[in-house]
Amino acid sequence: MNTTPHDSGTPIPAPPVAPPHPGPAGVQPLLQATNLVKTYPGAHALRGVSIGVSRGQALAIMGPSGSGKTMLLHCLAGLITPDAGTVAFQPGGGPPVQVSTLDRRERARLRRESFGFVFQQGLLMPELTAVENIAVAGMLGGMKRQVAFAAAMDWLHSLGLEAHAGKRIGQLSGGQAQRVAVARSQITSPEITFADEPTGALDSHTSHEVMSILLASTAGAGRALVVVTHDPHVAARAHHRIHVRDGLIDDGKAQGTARVDGTAHVGGAAGVDGVGGAAGVEGAA
Repeated sequence: MNTTPHDSGTPIPAPPVAPPHPGPAGVQPLLQATNLVKTYPGAHALRGVSIGVSRGQALAIMGPSGSGKTMLLHCLAGLITPDAGTVAFQPGGGPPVQVSTLDRRERARLRRESFGFVFQQGLLMPELTAVENIAVAGMLGGMKRQVAFAAAMDWLHSLGLEAHAGKRIGQLSGGQAQRVAVARSQITSPEITFADEPTGALDSHTSHEVMSILLASTAGAGRALVVVTHDPHVAARAHHRIHVRDGLIDDGKAQGTARVDGTAHVGGAAGVDGVGGAAGVEGAA
């Protein structure tokens, strides 16, 4: 029997190889994970997961606590290196990048330049103002200071937060702070955005607004979004949904409900139509 070592030195059974679970047929994946395995002492967090996400697509990952969904997101985003399997990123106009084999510095550069991140609590810098939080992300992504601050102000204007530009994060409501977090994630127009429970701390109305902005600026602009969520209302707005359980994809619950052909898609299952200023949101970055 094949075994997989772990930190305690005692081998545990290797996980079965799960069948691939690609994105929509005929669409070149922007990001493709194949047979991802992540093991911790005595347990498999991921047991051979394969999944693809394409341009113009919003993918929702659901599952109970401890199922492996956040671990999957972190492996896809290059925050954690899987023990086995590959993550391949196909940037626009460039050769494929094997995310899972990059060193720490290369992965950090990829995250700065090509990936965007939104987290449940925002993880904004409390000592900075709203506009500074957004602009710093732009500067880290290679923008000149003046350009970054101008783009940050454009984002705040698009989100109706221009009057709050000089406020520190602690002076904003939860919904306002999360809008700033979304703007920060999008200022460099990343090809793919990873969101971990981005609406988990918000009420239903604010959650809907934040997701509308996030969908419009990612999948609705021909880029991609991968979101981990417990909220079925959030997941229902994605083009494609998977459920993770015990480190594997539950194929019986996987769903795809909207056309994803690499074009900017609004409306339908993605639910980004009717968002005021959606075009301005995308263009502001």
